[in-house]
Amino acid sequence: MKKRKRIKSCRKKEVELDRISSLPSDVIENILSHLPIRVAARTSVLSSKWRYQFAKLQHLGFGCLCRSNIVDHVLLNHIGPISKFRLVQGRVDTADIDRWVLHLSRHPLKEFILLIWVFQERRYDIPSCIFSCQDMIHLRLSSCLLKPPSTFKGFRSLKSLAFTNITMAQDVFERLICAPLLERLTLRYCDGFSQLKIDAPNLQFLDVGGSYEDVSIVNMFNVADVSICFSERGTPSSSGSLIKFFDDLPRLQRLQINWNFFNSPMLETMTVYARHYQLDVDIEHLDLAKKLLRLKRASTNLEELGMATPADQAAYKDVIPLDFGSVKTLPDSFVWPESDDFYSGTDQPCIPVIDLMDPNASQLIIQACETWGVFQLIGHGIPQKLVEDMESQTHRLFALPADQKLKTLRTPGKAIIGYGNPPFQARLSRKLWQEGFTIMGSPVDQARVLWPHDYQGVCDTMDEYQKQVKALAEQLIRIVFKFLSISQEEVDWFDDPTNMCPSAFQLNSYPPCPDPTQALGLPPHTDGSLFTILHSRTEGLQVFKEGVGWITVQPNPEAFIVNLGDVLHIMSNGRFVSVLHRAAVIQKDHRISAAYFYWPQWTSPSLPSSLRTLLTPNKFLSIVRSH
Repeated sequence: MKKRKRIKSCRKKEVELDRISSLPSDVIENILSHLPIRVAARTSVLSSKWRYQFAKLQHLGFGCLCRSNIVDHVLLNHIGPISKFRLVQGRVDTADIDRWVLHLSRHPLKEFILLIWVFQERRYDIPSCIFSCQDMIHLRLSSCLLKPPSTFKGFRSLKSLAFTNITMAQDVFERLICAPLLERLTLRYCDGFSQLKIDAPNLQFLDVGGSYEDVSIVNMFNVADVSICFSERGTPSSSGSLIKFFDDLPRLQRLQINWNFFNSPMLETMTVYARHYQLDVDIEHLDLAKKLLRLKRASTNLEELGMATPADQAAYKDVIPLDFGSVKTLPDSFVWPESDDFYSGTDQPCIPVIDLMDPNASQLIIQACETWGVFQLIGHGIPQKLVEDMESQTHRLFALPADQKLKTLRTPGKAIIGYGNPPFQARLSRKLWQEGFTIMGSPVDQARVLWPHDYQGVCDTMDEYQKQVKALAEQLIRIVFKFLSISQEEVDWFDDPTNMCPSAFQLNSYPPCPDPTQALGLPPHTDGSLFTILHSRTEGLQVFKEGVGWITVQPNPEAFIVNLGDVLHIMSNGRFVSVLHRAAVIQKDHRISAAYFYWPQWTSPSLPSSLRTLLTPNKFLSIVRSH
């Protein structure tokens, strides 16, 4: 009887498996097209039919953490044409990309997206064979050097072209935009050519910025969305042809420009056509700002007017956050590549939760440092009332009107304290869906500006919160240093408050986002600190676990999230994990977080020689290589 039951059970499983295997091919193809590439590859174990359908996928996308052997495997086993290919280059060699581009050039490629890692300084010399793909409809590149063959006359089917940090000669640029069907054009921070000449009668979206000697934009009868941003040193010497561009724009819906080369009569002409209009105005032109407000009231077409008021637009454009409440859809400049490294299992792993009052807390912390590089800490002793007061003051800060917050705008390239986007925003090819406020020491100077008659409360709360979290960081450091057998001299050096940098206390606001699947609050990164101690009640923090993928941290309202930084990774000779993490955004909830960064003053002349030697990058690299 038992054997019969086993046979029936096996047959039942086979029938269930056959149901999956026998799905129609178009259904399987549709399922695979909606899965990240790594997850889609795993479906090959289901049956030969699934394996065959995966090998036939025409749309391939690889995230920034995808290894080269995965791309090689997928391309090597691919059957049939490839029409869409997307790659965000993170940990692969450019020689690998050369090989993949050569392979793709033999396919009827219609969409090609190559986003080089944003912190890479050198331009990637893309193989000229990519210019043989005459079926190309959408081309998006960043940080590349373009040198097509002399026979290249443009992509005849191209409808969308997006270039960021691209180097190309004048003739190359002119050949690339010589596309009769071109509808969308984005040119940001490109160089190698000085004349911006655009003639595209089908163009509907135009976003240009950079430094050019002459600008000529003609035949834009269908354009509906225009954004123009030239730095002061890059303002065209002759803008007459550009001014003519605004003479006849019957379908213009939205216009965003900077003030550098426009005068007020021209401004009046433009505001007649655009319904949504943003002008970057120098603080010295407040009379112009007043005139704009009058024009808004007088113009029947103008529905929305936005202004920014920093002195140097070229430097400040990456500092001023977006007015999030004024947008209904996600702007193109905020669209990030999709990640295909997200954990897709049913039982998501959780980062360790450690009670500091547990007798085994020290051992558990070390284990978390070695395996995760991040953990949640409860039983820390910091009063919950203080945490709630800090959150309340943070909400109060970000609820202020935009013009009030801008009074404490941080100075680009000089100071990191105050309000604005992260300092590294200028190095990113896409914008972040967030606003931040950085405190170093007491916030009294900024608080006086924000609340002239009611600033003492926020100062007392933030000062006490930093004091308590700093004490917690010092407690964690002692646990880690004891395990690493740090000498007493080094421990004493850390105990001296004069050797510690003013801690950075970062308040972050992530407003509700119309399309959170395409936006990011913070890009993937590691922290340069010893520890980062974070508090947030709302999920949004995601950490990367090797072999697993991106995992969303489920926050505990009574816990602090502790991230290990690069310094501890180095001091432990790579034994401790410096966790890669990012911040996602949410569609309905407004998320805030408070991050306390704790690090020593490495430039101090009293730094022990043993620490100085250990923390020399070349020394660390040689140690790693030897192992």
